[in-house]
Amino acid sequence: GEGGEGGEGEGGGGGVAEQRRLAAAFVRACRVARALNAVRAPEVGLLLTRLQYGALGPERVVRTLLARHAHLLAARLCELLGLSEMKVAVVHHWGKAKIGGAAASLSDEALLAALAPKLDATAGASHARLAAEALAVGRRGLAARLLEKEEDATRRVPLLLQMGEERLALTSAVAHGDA
Repeated sequence: GEGGEGGEGEGGGGGVAEQRRLAAAFVRACRVARALNAVRAPEVGLLLTRLQYGALGPERVVRTLLARHAHLLAARLCELLGLSEMKVAVVHHWGKAKIGGAAASLSDEALLAALAPKLDATAGASHARLAAEALAVGRRGLAARLLEKEEDATRRVPLLLQMGEERLALTSAVAHGDA
């Protein structure tokens, strides 16, 4: 009698919340399983157990993929696991690798055409960060074009000054009033 009623009361009140919690845990477990399957693929070769993955954490696994220049897989894992800040790091790492590894014969316009869509599609990604890399490897034209697309004047102005573009830096700082 009372045991049954108590069970019904718990099932009615906490049951829905408990089911949602279990469903969310199940979804997380499925995502981790998908991530582990992806990194265990022969072409990646990161043979992690679930316990090792738990000890490392998803961010460290993504950093390992970046060290191996597995940018696409790293970006997909970030999306799968909801790691938006890490996705920004992945896009920046990919962009720096793209700029640093680009053949001298590849035009700045072609490189910009490859970089811009990924930067534009990633919330929080900085064009200025890749502009600094472009400047460091002697691609001043690419750096200038990337800076044109940078919305944050506090990121844009210091690089413009470094490039000797004082007038443009001043105009940008005054226009945005925050640099």
